[in-house]
Amino acid sequence: MTARPGDFLRATYYRWATLFPIHCTEAARAPTVLALGDVHIENFGTWQDAEGRLVFGANDFDEVARLPWTNDLIRLATSARVARATGDLRLRNADIAAVILEGYRESLELGGEPQLLDERRLDLRRIATHRLADPADFWARATRFRIDRAQVPPDARRAIEAVFPKPRTQLQWFRRVSGVGSLGRPRVLAIGRWRGGRAAREAKAIIPSPAASHGSRTAQAKAITELLRIAVRSPDPFISIKGTWVVRRLTPDTSRIRLADLPSDRDDGTLLKAMGFELANFHLGSRTAGALKSDLKKLESKWLLRASSAMHDQVLADWEEWRA
Repeated sequence: MTARPGDFLRATYYRWATLFPIHCTEAARAPTVLALGDVHIENFGTWQDAEGRLVFGANDFDEVARLPWTNDLIRLATSARVARATGDLRLRNADIAAVILEGYRESLELGGEPQLLDERRLDLRRIATHRLADPADFWARATRFRIDRAQVPPDARRAIEAVFPKPRTQLQWFRRVSGVGSLGRPRVLAIGRWRGGRAAREAKAIIPSPAASHGSRTAQAKAITELLRIAVRSPDPFISIKGTWVVRRLTPDTSRIRLADLPSDRDDGTLLKAMGFELANFHLGSRTAGALKSDLKKLESKWLLRASSAMHDQVLADWEEWRA
């Protein structure tokens, strides 16, 4: 968290949930939707849908909550501004806000649309799949922290065993450490042999979002389930909610957007526009989508630029204080 402001932003969503209504007073009064909450530029990636098509979209749902629709856009724009300040993005601040809004509005006008990389979004495909994980490195990282089966929470074990493909060998169990904001959240990984190779499933504990009005793991699980149900997207068939655990398949080819791995000659505007488009894909599923559209039309042209500037300044101030 001390090394880079982007890591600090990712690790402190609880802080964002407190500061957003203070520093973005007008935006915080916007109509609420079932929102992602913890949005940033590395919370997007690719997966294969039930037809084997490659899809781009958001891939982290830990902090789902009913929030002003503006929250997700402002946090995405803020994370992009932070990345720009450290040289990881090459767009001007005004352009960051403009392309995110362009993608968001385009999705709203279409009524939402999955972003399939096998057909219309070939420009995005090259960016999103530039560098896949090295299989040897992936499995070495995945198997760092071996644990006994008895150390796995029983409900997490049952959740994984229920979805693991059969026939399979006896499962080996590991403690999984990944990400920044989810450090400390219980995560377990099971690896077994299936059809001549390794297969892996992860269970990640669901805990209440700091932005949610409830304090229940069960209520949070219901919110995530509902968002995945109503979103306009072609879902990852290997993500499921089992009790209070998110279970997903892990493979070297399941790609998460990492700025350090993107091609140097990429079009950052294309990437951010696609992220803005995806946010609308989620927001459109809420019953309040009509109020959202009306509210967006009333806002002045530079509202996102101004709001993300205010939150960017606050994040940097927090980061400097944390480092000190």
